[in-house]
Amino acid sequence: MTQVIFFATKSLRPDLSLSGLIGDAVRERGWTYKRLGIEERKQKNRLGVISCGRAEELYRTIHLEPTCVLSPVPLALGDAPARYGGLPVGALLRYKAFFRVVAPHEVRPSLDAFLAWRTEQVVEHSDPRVLPLHLFLPGEDTQGLDSHERRQRFKQTHRHQGQYRDSSHRPWQVPPPGQMHGRDVLTVRGLPLQTGYHWDVQTGRNASTLLTLTRKRPIARLGHLNVHPDGKILPEK
Repeated sequence: MTQVIFFATKSLRPDLSLSGLIGDAVRERGWTYKRLGIEERKQKNRLGVISCGRAEELYRTIHLEPTCVLSPVPLALGDAPARYGGLPVGALLRYKAFFRVVAPHEVRPSLDAFLAWRTEQVVEHSDPRVLPLHLFLPGEDTQGLDSHERRQRFKQTHRHQGQYRDSSHRPWQVPPPGQMHGRDVLTVRGLPLQTGYHWDVQTGRNASTLLTLTRKRPIARLGHLNVHPDGKILPEK
């Protein structure tokens, strides 16, 4: 199934009118439609704000089915840790969902552009676009990875001996198939991942901390956490 999510401010009539247009166009295509709320508008309605908690929920959702996220204004994270300051929601969703700011006359062209975007498949599981990049490189706006050349450059920088290494130089190791944990079947840009697909994010002799949008996850000395493409971290506590 395919879903379209529209962020709107419920008290603004133009947003509600735009929601109606999007809903009609989406249902014509046989897709599912969901409207979510913008929690705050800033700069004379030119910027919308959503909480990091809602952004994390959205990030999980977009790994379950192909997703188009639309908004009448650019979206920002409202309560992000300092290291994430200024990271737009569009950058957070990049490579995992289609995001666009739309006006009424742009609704149907945007849905057509989403269809074209969906045809660009992730080639392999080691594609860097599969990574939860906001956890791998916290606060960085990683652009250009739809280009083969830029993906190769990313691998040259962040991949060594078959393992990715994040901004804290921790190895992200994909375990053998028999050691995958979890029951979730996730997809990225049309690529179905193996059930429970994740990385073991490891520390060495020094303890470490994995920074998410909403909390800090300590990793014990010589320990590891299981990090999934949708940002889920196990164990949860």
